[in-house]
Amino acid sequence: MIDALAVHQPNWDIDKSDANLMKCIDVVFKYNFWELKFDVQRDAERHRVAGPAEDYSSFF
Repeated sequence: MIDALAVHQPNWDIDKSDANLMKCIDVVFKYNFWELKFDVQRDAERHRVAGPAEDYSSFF
């Protein structure tokens, strides 16, 4: 993952031999992934509960 990000940010100087730094980066990415997954699931539930919009144009 770090190599993929380094392509977009060539000025990054990350010491991949530092186990604590790599663990910290991994935790941050996992947290952001779970936060994104929660947001997507919450939005899906909101749309499912609300249901499709009803068309009232035929009443007018």
